[in-house]
Amino acid sequence: MRQQWSWLRIVMSLAAGALLGAGFGVAFGWMASWFMNGPEVWQGITESVPWFTGMGALGGLFLGLEKKKNRPND
Repeated sequence: MRQQWSWLRIVMSLAAGALLGAGFGVAFGWMASWFMNGPEVWQGITESVPWFTGMGALGGLFLGLEKKKNRPND
């Protein structure tokens, strides 16, 4: 018996990847601004969050598709 539809698993993996990527982007932007004497903290965060959110979403999408392939009942 299937517990979750395959499309829902893909969407949830994509959303989780985007959320984790955004969190990493905030941390990365803050650290880059703080430790490297870069631009203001808010500027560092706003420049890095979109990139890491997109890459996290892409990684989550690929993980969701990989999980879909490995389940024989879907």
